[in-house]
Amino acid sequence: MARYLQARTTFFDRVLLNALERGTTQVLIVGAGYDGRALRYTKAGVTWFELDHPATQADKRQRLERLGLDSSHIRFVGADFNLGGVAAALLAGGYQPDVPSVVFCEGVAVYLDRPVLEGLFGDLRAISAYGSRLAVSFSVASDDPEVVLRRQRFAEGVGALGEPVRTVLGAEEAAALLSAAGWAPREVSDRARRAGFVVAEVGWLPGPRGPGPAGAGGLDEVMERASHRAGVDGLAGHLELVYGTRVTGLAPLDLGVYRVDRADGETWVARLFARSRPEADVRGDAAILGLLEAEGFPAERLAHPEPVTLYQGQGVLVTRFVDGPRPGADPGTYGVLGDLLGRLHAMGAAPGRAGGAWHHLVDQGTVDDEIAGAISLVGQAGQAGQAGQAGQAGQAGQAGQAGRRVAPGQEALYEALRQELAVGYSFVGLPEALVHPDFVLANVVSSAPGLVVVDWAGAGQGPRLACLGWALWAAGAGCPACVDALVAGYRRYVQLEAEELERLEAAVGFRRLVLQAWSFCVGRQSLAQVVDRLPAARAHSQAVAARVRHLLR
Repeated sequence: MARYLQARTTFFDRVLLNALERGTTQVLIVGAGYDGRALRYTKAGVTWFELDHPATQADKRQRLERLGLDSSHIRFVGADFNLGGVAAALLAGGYQPDVPSVVFCEGVAVYLDRPVLEGLFGDLRAISAYGSRLAVSFSVASDDPEVVLRRQRFAEGVGALGEPVRTVLGAEEAAALLSAAGWAPREVSDRARRAGFVVAEVGWLPGPRGPGPAGAGGLDEVMERASHRAGVDGLAGHLELVYGTRVTGLAPLDLGVYRVDRADGETWVARLFARSRPEADVRGDAAILGLLEAEGFPAERLAHPEPVTLYQGQGVLVTRFVDGPRPGADPGTYGVLGDLLGRLHAMGAAPGRAGGAWHHLVDQGTVDDEIAGAISLVGQAGQAGQAGQAGQAGQAGQAGQAGRRVAPGQEALYEALRQELAVGYSFVGLPEALVHPDFVLANVVSSAPGLVVVDWAGAGQGPRLACLGWALWAAGAGCPACVDALVAGYRRYVQLEAEELERLEAAVGFRRLVLQAWSFCVGRQSLAQVVDRLPAARAHSQAVAARVRHLLR
């Protein structure tokens, strides 16, 4: 066992250190026993929760007291996993369900019956905020005779001590068990996977009122758009049934975006949208692609005369697959990109709907709607806990212990982020055009005829300056010459007005700020990390804007 335990300890320590580096302020150890991590890795501002049987905890606390070890930063929560009620017990003990956490279940799963394990993971998910991580060690099945013999000896040994082995799972079974409880397994090394070590993050869970998000307009809805699509396994069958084609392969390209290989025709791309995106908006995407084709603009083309269908309440749009690599980030590429963006903004065609917002945050709207959405999301992060999240825990929702994503002592950082979002980012009244929400190289394919712009979801009528500004941010991250080339290509078709030049700095920096705020709200970055990067982002926006003004004047 020595080598195994050393590897397991190292793995879980690494998960913990990564979480602390991200700014995680809440750690939960399930079945903690005599675990010493709360002593080895104590850190100011971090609260530790240890969950275990009351008898074990009583003995451990007596030992800590005799040894004179400070455990004031540890909150001991007693629970019998066989009886359930873990979520309620943790909330009653002060656990913060809206604070991204790291949860450990090390050396525990093997001793629990599968139904108990399923209930435990479900309870943990019910009170875990988005951005939380769960690290688990499973006893995994093996066909290796030597491993089987070692496992048998282990089972006999622990059984004699009164801790019989109850659950051994295959790797796929373990992933399915976590997924059923609302956890999404992440990629780990092959070595860790073979040892039974798994890391999962919070997945989207249907709300109590049906398939839609629990907190309409809040974080649940945002996370549904950003991370969840239902029924992916049946998408190929849906396309075959609707279009009378035979699908030979379905490969993910991005969230909700799939390459569709067909036995009887050209390759397609199927975009599967979140339930929150109305069918009318998906049909609007198709209409814009039809408009671009009529104008001869190099964009993806519709794959069928009826390109929009509904699948499990989700809109599906099929387009032709554009084959080719992503172009290199050099001045030549950015010169062509600027030319294309200028052509787009000079078309003067009115698509009949507002557009340009980042569609993970706003279903359909302008960048001003996007900024308002980010402000609202950050505001929710500073309020008391979200009822939709705690409510899924049953009794847990009555515990009245909902917390905030803003840790004690970080109020000034939070206010700095709120002020940064609230001041100076408005594009109301500026000239509008047909805009693409994300006109950067990530959405450009270098095909045989030339560059082709893809992913037009959320395109529409909006302030042209904001669309140009985000492209300039990306160009400025490459090299100053890339900015020069993009501006040279753009100004062949469009001359910015004086008021647009005045708001240029905001146009360059707004999307980066929105993305940073979103990362904090969903727990991907700590508040300190986000605020620490604000000055550098502001300086980048100022430098790019100054360069562009010089070029245009």
